[in-house]
Amino acid sequence: MANNNKVDVSFIFQITDKVLWNVFKKNEIGDVLLPFVVVRRLDCILDPVNAKVRAAYENFKEKVSEDKLDPILRKAAGGLQFYNTSKHTLETLKENPKTVEIDFNNYLNGFNKEVRDIIDNFQFDKVIARLVKNKLLYQMIDAISQVDLHTSKVDNHNMGYIFEELIRISNEQSNETAGDHFTPRDVIELMIKIVFSTEKDILSQPGIIRTIYDPTLGTGGMINLAKNYVLDELLVDSKNKPEIKTYGQEINEQSYAIAKSEALITGENADNIRHGNTFTEDRFPDKHFHYMLANPPYGVTWSKDAQYIQNESANPAGRFYAGLPGTSDGQLLFLQHMISKMEREGSKIAVVTNGSPLFTGNAGGGESDIRKWIISNDWLDCIIALPKDLFYNTGINTYIWF
Repeated sequence: MANNNKVDVSFIFQITDKVLWNVFKKNEIGDVLLPFVVVRRLDCILDPVNAKVRAAYENFKEKVSEDKLDPILRKAAGGLQFYNTSKHTLETLKENPKTVEIDFNNYLNGFNKEVRDIIDNFQFDKVIARLVKNKLLYQMIDAISQVDLHTSKVDNHNMGYIFEELIRISNEQSNETAGDHFTPRDVIELMIKIVFSTEKDILSQPGIIRTIYDPTLGTGGMINLAKNYVLDELLVDSKNKPEIKTYGQEINEQSYAIAKSEALITGENADNIRHGNTFTEDRFPDKHFHYMLANPPYGVTWSKDAQYIQNESANPAGRFYAGLPGTSDGQLLFLQHMISKMEREGSKIAVVTNGSPLFTGNAGGGESDIRKWIISNDWLDCIIALPKDLFYNTGINTYIWF
């Protein structure tokens, strides 16, 4: 999809060239820049409310419990999902180069627990340790603090594009494993345009609320691109635009941190991005969704989760009652999980798979039973075969189920 919102990401390359070059490998640049961009965005947003937050913190920290203190500080922050109670900002950290490591850690620990959770999942401590070892922490803080990410300069929509571009560059430089984490833009574009090809009229009606979900979220590209497509392209001339809420679950810690960060720094509900194993710990157990998009991992065993999944498959109300594929590949389990999340009035699903869910298994076997169940219920609209060599490091055949 064409990104007509031109955003300046030159700072990415400037910081890479000036600070990180020769210390971090090309495929590690994203590990450094992504968390620093998140922290800088939060730093800029909090600028007008820091004094109020710190005053409230000093006033109440010894008078109320931590769980009661949190809503007080959120209120002081003007209703934001985050705040920082430390005396530091990225700007003030530059005033004392000799104590910058201690001060920076105090600053990070001043964030509320949701932000600290994101920072922990980024494994930011390892990045900081390497910057300190190479005497680059001060330079990195100085460089990122020169990037103006205040909302008056970069609104939430354009911040999403900046973050999205940074993720794209990071993924391309790291050349992720085949079928894992990174789905090419052309594939996502095809999925989104087909899913929403019949939706313009309903989405143009006043007061519409719609949900988009990815159970194998990765860094959040599919749900964010789908939302942007609907608002910026499909309904660009519409007087009425729906409220679109995005949801996702991701098992990989760093990918989860990236996806949750994007929700946080672009004003989305970050609580809708959750960490965990979709098979054994469905983080949205009672939730159903209007649109679902996913690229589950190919040929990944589910043997370590077998007992849990087999137990659920014996329950007629469970997600996997239609049948179980071989333990060497869980793609059809993800497909059943998504079908279980369909709204009663109907949903639209697009899933990228390799050839295994199409061809594996004999008649009467688990895979065959699942395919029979899907077709018998008239859920399958079509399957599109994709060209080879679309995914990094592999020439396998891939398909999109709609």
